[in-house]
Amino acid sequence: MMKKLTMTILGAFLLVNAAQVSAQSQAANASVTIPEVLAITVDQTNIAFPAVTAADFTAGYVDAGVTSTIDTRGNVVHDVTIQADAAAFTYVGSASPAPSKPAADLSWSNDGGTSFTAIDNAAATDVATALARGVNAGAAAITYRIGLDLASDPPGDYSLAFTYTVVAN
Repeated sequence: MMKKLTMTILGAFLLVNAAQVSAQSQAANASVTIPEVLAITVDQTNIAFPAVTAADFTAGYVDAGVTSTIDTRGNVVHDVTIQADAAAFTYVGSASPAPSKPAADLSWSNDGGTSFTAIDNAAATDVATALARGVNAGAAAITYRIGLDLASDPPGDYSLAFTYTVVAN
C-alpha cells in the first residue's frame, strides 16, 4: 500500500510540475539604420587626346575618341554631375608668358557627340538625372572634345582635372 501511495504522490507531483513548465514566449525586436548610400564608377578617367594636327586647328577642336561609361548604385534617386577642378588647364612648355587655356575649352557630350557642353569650374553640371534606386549600369556614356585656337594654344602639355559626383536628387 505504501508503494501505491508513493506512486500516486509522485504522479500528482509530476502533473503539477508539467503544468508549471508550460510553453512560454518572449518578444524580440530587430532594428537597423540604413543611411543614404551612393556609389559611382567611371571606367575611363584618363582622357588622353590624340596629337593635334593643323586640320584640328582649322576645325577648332579635336575629339578624344574615348568614351567614359558611368555606372551608379544607390538607395535613393540620384544625379551625376561633372565639374572642373580649376578655372584653367595647367601648362608645361616653353611659352612665355605661359598661356591660360580656360577649363571651358574642354567639352563633354552625353548624347554620342551630337551636342557638347563646356565644362564649368564654378558649378557642377548634370550629366545624368533622376537615376533610379538600385544599380544603373551605363547610366551615362560621356565623350570629350577640346577647343583649339592657333593664337592662344602654343606648343606644350595641357591638363585639367575634373570630377564626376553622384548626388541624391
